[in-house]
Amino acid sequence: MPSPNLNEVTDAIVKVLEASVSRLLGGIAVTVSKLPPEKAEEAGDTRLNLYLYHVAQDMDGGNDIVRGSMDRPPVASRPLALKLFYVLTAHAMIDSVEDIAGQQTLMGWGMKSLHDVPEIDSALQINAVPIFPTIGDRTVEIILRPVAPEEAVSFWATDQVRTARLSAYYEVHTVLLPPEAPTTSNGVTAQVMLAVRPTGRPTLDATQAAIRFVLPSPLGGASLAPGRSPGVVALKPGAAPDADIVLTTTGQWLGDGRDASVVLRGDSTAGAGLPGDVAVLDPAANAAWDIAVTDTSVRLSLRATAQATTAAGAQAVVVIPGAHTLAVRRAVVVRSESGQSQTVDLQSNWVPFAIAPQVTTVTVNVANHVVVTVEQGYDAQSADAVAQLSIAGEVYRRVAAFAGTPADVGAFRVVNDHSYEVVPIFDPTLVGHTYPVRVSVNGVDSQPFWLEV
Repeated sequence: MPSPNLNEVTDAIVKVLEASVSRLLGGIAVTVSKLPPEKAEEAGDTRLNLYLYHVAQDMDGGNDIVRGSMDRPPVASRPLALKLFYVLTAHAMIDSVEDIAGQQTLMGWGMKSLHDVPEIDSALQINAVPIFPTIGDRTVEIILRPVAPEEAVSFWATDQVRTARLSAYYEVHTVLLPPEAPTTSNGVTAQVMLAVRPTGRPTLDATQAAIRFVLPSPLGGASLAPGRSPGVVALKPGAAPDADIVLTTTGQWLGDGRDASVVLRGDSTAGAGLPGDVAVLDPAANAAWDIAVTDTSVRLSLRATAQATTAAGAQAVVVIPGAHTLAVRRAVVVRSESGQSQTVDLQSNWVPFAIAPQVTTVTVNVANHVVVTVEQGYDAQSADAVAQLSIAGEVYRRVAAFAGTPADVGAFRVVNDHSYEVVPIFDPTLVGHTYPVRVSVNGVDSQPFWLEV
């Protein structure tokens, strides 16, 4: 049985960082500490630091959590589902002077390591090192949280001496603290439901998707559609027919689709008033999503809106770019010896994927400002769509409106629900230049795109 010691979870993630970063660096040992970031900085050496700064109850912790009972068992006899929140920082010093390049390089390797290992279970090994052999049959997920720059600054607001540190914020779930052993036994069972099934529990593997983009003319102008896993899909208007919006995942014991629903969780469902912040999508109520479930796969098309099934009826969900996870829920009917039936919900594990904004055009207007247009699958003016924008590797700051002064250089604003206007730091009238453009919404980047002058 898993231990209630949260440090075991932290140690497991530390092992992932140490083993994976060392492998990526060709065998160079990397120190990973668990100190408060300011204490790690005081060490004056080169290291990664992972600090657990917050814990919250996970109200959607899986089927191990008692949802209700006729005799209402004591709270202590139920497992406590938790979400853990970590901050990852990188520290590097050379002769008592901060090594900025070293910090940023080390942070990149650390984030890639946690991106490549999004789940930890008892079988996980890296370089023959067991990561978390005592976790039992549970799996914990590691998710990079889409924290806006303003939120990151507020995280460090209590530090009056230093500026905000380069950091990444992660959510780890679901961690179950085991319940106390029961002190009494249940009464005599009057009837046993025949729930033995010839197949196992629904299980999903990693998601896959591809986003098509076209290289600029100087690079040949070819159209490419590389596959990615976890999948990243473009968010386009509801009638978009192309394959960029298709998400697939393989799995086992998913049934024939007649009793299956797709369950969506992430930036699109958080704060939407849905039970557990999850949207249960019935294929019949979401025909435009083209949801197809077979025993070994799930295929669907991402749309700008969905209809979530709740106890109170259907609820509209506005889909936005950002980090999400996906599961399959089956409503399986079991029967008793006397012929009575009962429907039992079986849900698979969660698998991560991302929804990306889609850039359609980048032009220069009469004011020599760059105008970036995106597909109207989401509302660029929405407070839930936190955008960042970069051109030629330079990150531009977002402003509510331009002042009409030279101070506007290096800023961008939202023009309407599908476009952004940028005051470039370069001269956009110089013919023959090509500039890479990237729009990121809620931490997810658009497909590669270029401004060709």
